[in-house]
Amino acid sequence: MVDFFKNSCPAGYTWHRSLLFEDGAVCTASADITVSVEENCFYHESKFHGVNFPADGPVMKKMTTNWEPSCEKIIPVPRQGILKGDIAMYLLLKDGGRYRCQFDTIYKAKSDPKKMPEWHFIQHKLTREDRSDAKNQKWQLVEHAVASRSALPG
Repeated sequence: MVDFFKNSCPAGYTWHRSLLFEDGAVCTASADITVSVEENCFYHESKFHGVNFPADGPVMKKMTTNWEPSCEKIIPVPRQGILKGDIAMYLLLKDGGRYRCQFDTIYKAKSDPKKMPEWHFIQHKLTREDRSDAKNQKWQLVEHAVASRSALPG
């Protein structure tokens, strides 16, 4: 399978995401990812904005614990040079429940990728670690992801 990230390097890529929660809350997130060949590392700059979270909802009451593992469908749109991602994700709640969120994502290389991947799936596991102190609320997110084609016959 073609690796979109590697094919977009060293210029890198961006992604833009809308997150629609089951109780009407809405977030937008974006990332700008570049690679430094000289430093043998990549840089990831993110922005995140959220509105309409109900005061009595699980986010504002800090009732979420982590994200449930999920599977994103990736659809290439070669004429636009983008990949579209579609995924329903669930935040796990302290009481054992789940809080649904629909993610829609656009991935775009900063330069023309050498080759676009075909449609595929990405399995995600996001883990959240609280790094807050007395002054600031901080989180570290760690993601493990595996891309694959469908195991079912075409």
